[in-house]
Amino acid sequence: MILWICSRWIVMQCPYEQLNKFWSNDQKSAEIRVFFPENQKVSKQMLMTAEEDMETVLEQNGISNPSERKKIWTSAYSAEGRLVAEGEKAEKMVQVIGVGGDFFFFHPFVLKSGTWFDTRKSTQSVILNEEAAWQLFGSSDIAGMELKIGAKSYLISGVIKMEKRLFQEAAGADNYQIYLSYEEFQSFVEKGVTCYEVIFPNPIQDFAVTTMKKQEIFSKAELMETTNRFFFAKRLSELPFFFEKFMHTNNIQYPFWENTARAWEGVRDIILIFQIIWIVLGVKIIGELGVMVLKSVKLIKFRNHIVQHRMQE
Repeated sequence: MILWICSRWIVMQCPYEQLNKFWSNDQKSAEIRVFFPENQKVSKQMLMTAEEDMETVLEQNGISNPSERKKIWTSAYSAEGRLVAEGEKAEKMVQVIGVGGDFFFFHPFVLKSGTWFDTRKSTQSVILNEEAAWQLFGSSDIAGMELKIGAKSYLISGVIKMEKRLFQEAAGADNYQIYLSYEEFQSFVEKGVTCYEVIFPNPIQDFAVTTMKKQEIFSKAELMETTNRFFFAKRLSELPFFFEKFMHTNNIQYPFWENTARAWEGVRDIILIFQIIWIVLGVKIIGELGVMVLKSVKLIKFRNHIVQHRMQE
């Protein structure tokens, strides 16, 4: 029971996992992440073309939207770099993450003040995390103020709470973070999309993964389905590859949220090993208790037989 509670606690440490369950209750869907090598130079337009082809596949298979007011699937993309940002109080080298699509659905940060900006449009708005806000402005209540990156000024839309979780800093999450539109990010850093995330209809097993793998843009990338990645059956199937997951033989730079999730996968696998040990021990103990009970029943029957025999004599 303790091990099971620990495994459920691990899921809570990665709130950006299992989002497919919140997206749609009336159809099966899969959550998939794609990581591109930096030298592939994936553009927004390339992703949009791939999404049009994926939409065509859905239409050909008769998979339609049950409600015209709600999308049948969603996606997000991002890239990250480091830039100098300047506020009223100071300037600081910060981690800048260019985002697009439905990014803040896939990453449900806690908004401390202000509002979100529309990540589906190129906008002159930015969102800071709490540490960056205090470092640059000396306050977290700075919505509506201006932030400078290079020669450009940006309107601060909001401030998100900095949740310091285990492994997050080691995974590459800077203490000082700024989120802005991917188009604006590209004006400073000529860098293609490195992470693409999607929740896609999955009426039968592997339909979503197979549909995406047919797109040329994903052929050189690392594509992985993260649906139920912490569940017992999923972890059990990947347990034989426990050590391989820590080996990096490609030139892909994973975002901090994926590195964090992989670290928690390792912890979950260790808990799984102990769960298997307890299952084996439990079966053994139950088996031995069963043998003892059978022996006791036989002994009682034998004693009753002796007693009846003596009474007859």
